[in-house]
Amino acid sequence: MPFLSHKLPSIDDIQDGSILQGMDLSWRDSSTCPTMPEYLKMISNKTGGLFRITIRLMQLESTCSRDNIQLVEILAKLYQIRDDYKNLRSDVYAQQKGVCDDTTEGKFSFFIVHNVQVDPDSKVVRNVLQQKTDDGRIKESVILCLESTHSFQYTEEV
Repeated sequence: MPFLSHKLPSIDDIQDGSILQGMDLSWRDSSTCPTMPEYLKMISNKTGGLFRITIRLMQLESTCSRDNIQLVEILAKLYQIRDDYKNLRSDVYAQQKGVCDDTTEGKFSFFIVHNVQVDPDSKVVRNVLQQKTDDGRIKESVILCLESTHSFQYTEEV
């Protein structure tokens, strides 16, 4: 018999994800860089919402009484930050989705947020995000800015 004391999947998980997807779009459209805690909360709820629904459904059929939601929160952050990383550093990812695809979409990724926090006076990265360009040379300037603020190193250490 399944362990029934687990929290049931909820519409709140979907609603939170939608609200935070809206925040992500709002930051992009207003060129407002979130703080790192705001960004982490957004990915925790946007990506984590679907993960939480999945784990709660699995828990409904499980006899295990362990609450795995904290693990799911960590995995959601890891998944999104890794995806952000691959978007900028993976040749395979670039072949599938394009080089610096998030930059073309004008999205604030983990790296961009770090870059802006380390060098708030620099407008280079923000200007490129506003352009939503597909120009590889311009995207390369973003990579150079991220390298100059050690954003890749920071991410690898997180």
